[in-house]
Amino acid sequence: CYPDDIIRHLRESKALNAMGAMGRLIHDDRPASQLPFKTIFESPLDINCYVFSKYISTPIPWLGETINRWNEDIEAIDKKYWMQWATQKYGEKAAVAVVRALERTNEINKLTFDIAGVSFRYYVWYPTFFRYHPSNSTTIADTWHTFRKQANEVGLDYLKDEKKRALKLAMESLNDIQSVKGKLSKQDHQLLESLFESMILIIKSYELALDGYIQVYISQSKSNQSARFTAANALSKFADKIDNQKGKGWYFDLTNNMRILSKDIISGLTPN
Repeated sequence: CYPDDIIRHLRESKALNAMGAMGRLIHDDRPASQLPFKTIFESPLDINCYVFSKYISTPIPWLGETINRWNEDIEAIDKKYWMQWATQKYGEKAAVAVVRALERTNEINKLTFDIAGVSFRYYVWYPTFFRYHPSNSTTIADTWHTFRKQANEVGLDYLKDEKKRALKLAMESLNDIQSVKGKLSKQDHQLLESLFESMILIIKSYELALDGYIQVYISQSKSNQSARFTAANALSKFADKIDNQKGKGWYFDLTNNMRILSKDIISGLTPN
């Protein structure tokens, strides 16, 4: 959920004298067994549509227009849209906890799918270090060099800490949803709980994949075949656990990609 980002984009568009803005909904044709909702409007991502339509339907203030003091936050986001939407969708008694849980998801996604602020999403979706960008089979999406650059400049401890922070935030959000079980409808509680439980599985998968990258990175300077094997084995075993819980093919065939990546981790071979 990223309504705050949507508001920022609209503000920036106004600064460029845009005449208007258009939103696009992308149909996801994954089978019902992989998605607990039919359309975006049954999911928490509905907040993005709500904020877009509400914000753009009223005059957009210039950035900083309401600022009275030099030390006020010029990019402050009014949270009324979050509460309006959540109260309408989940009820007044559950709204605060639901908002608190969902507000974390944008940060969780960045910590999970990026490495130190650089997009790294495809490092599990499209496995092996020698991967190709899905939209152009002749263009290498060089995740290994991206990882190596960030490892050199930011350090391995920081990269590992990002995944730990993502997991901590996801657990906090799951706890928030569980705290209002009796205030949500049974269907809404099951949906929200399932989404955060799935998020936790994805974060742990990326954390294990990152550890595999780290072990291959270390092997560039010293022998660590045993550590690479351990990391690869942990990735494969967790793939088995996900298959048992979610079934094969879940989340863009994640577990199959994890097993392919584990073979690369054992080999230790990387692009030049």
